[in-house]
Amino acid sequence: MEAKKLGFMSLLWPDIEKFKEVKQVISEDHCIVSSLELKELSKALSIDSAHLVSVRDILINLSEDTDVLNYRLDIIEDLQQNPEIVSCFK
Repeated sequence: MEAKKLGFMSLLWPDIEKFKEVKQVISEDHCIVSSLELKELSKALSIDSAHLVSVRDILINLSEDTDVLNYRLDIIEDLQQNPEIVSCFK
């Protein structure tokens, strides 16, 4: 693995290039935000008000890129199959 790739680690983006290319922030007024109740979900997932903006930003950075979606599905599968990894996040 190249040294520059070691500096970037994300559970949402497979690499820094995908993060820069694919990142699509939608406005809070977009119909998908209300349809998916992303504001309410952000509040529910935030441990406190200081983290609300970060959680909301993560939720509204949507991607339609197949590589990104498959990467995220692989992460979910790994977490489901390895509860010891999940316990590290707690």
